[in-house]
Amino acid sequence: MSNTQAQEHARGNQANSGQQSRQQRARTFVHEHVREEYDDLRRLLKERVEEMNAHTGGTPQLVLRGSTVELGYVKLHLELDPLPTDPDAFVLTLKVALEKYGSQLLGTGPTPQKERMVAAVSSDVSRILWMHKVEALTSAHVVEFALDLLTTYHSRHMPQTR
Repeated sequence: MSNTQAQEHARGNQANSGQQSRQQRARTFVHEHVREEYDDLRRLLKERVEEMNAHTGGTPQLVLRGSTVELGYVKLHLELDPLPTDPDAFVLTLKVALEKYGSQLLGTGPTPQKERMVAAVSSDVSRILWMHKVEALTSAHVVEFALDLLTTYHSRHMPQTR
């Protein structure tokens, strides 16, 4: 192996080692901070629900119970769980559906909707982001996305009063 080839090989090993080190730092950061980010997301959700309720006028109020937001008979539920295949990776699941009582009143209900977001780390390894399809969302953006999901599902599937 020539001297040039040896140098290129060494640079390749350093780059690979640096990439593995960054990936490990990112995994460690997610593992150490995902629960507090989820708590922050729930706090932001509570604040946004209160803000929306203050400006609802004649529309139904949002009701927050733990990790669930209700709008009439429609419920939005948030769950944070480790992936079964990788306990260091976490997935945030948003589920929207008619609650059982409402679906009994309205017949068989529409198909529940589910969105999943994987906890990731920002490029500077300073905060948690939520990867949804090809987008990286902050917790504040997830709150807006979740409430939009709830209100859209509600408007599509609840009977309109005249």
